[in-house]
Amino acid sequence: MSATEQTSRLDPVGLVLIGGLGLVVTPGLIFGTVFYLTRGLHFVGATNFELVAAALSVIVGLLGLKICVRELSGALRLHLDERGLRCGGVTMAWTEVTRLEAPEFGVLVVHAGDRQIRIRTYLFRDRRGLLELVAERTGMSAPEMSVSL
Repeated sequence: MSATEQTSRLDPVGLVLIGGLGLVVTPGLIFGTVFYLTRGLHFVGATNFELVAAALSVIVGLLGLKICVRELSGALRLHLDERGLRCGGVTMAWTEVTRLEAPEFGVLVVHAGDRQIRIRTYLFRDRRGLLELVAERTGMSAPEMSVSL
């Protein structure tokens, strides 16, 4: 197994936690809240406050699902190899990378001109190795390494 393959392996515990909490537990709690507020989905007997609270619960639940799916799909679509990295339709060679940025904990943004790829480092088994690999291949220092490791 090459160094690229070793460091680009996703952490199964992180995936299960995000998938389980974001795709199972949160929607279940939101549905439970709506069910409770509307007294068994009987919307006619609910007060205006209960209907508004139920609607807000649904909006928060949908927003949570969207964020969870975006995080998981971003990690699952990322591919690192000897030539560069690819995520979805964006491909960039290691030599094209112009800067590395860490806007928040667990996220490394790789820029190449007007293209960018967000790497969710917290979802990888060997996070330090992944950051070292990116720094080595690009010839730049990964800003997140000095802050969070």
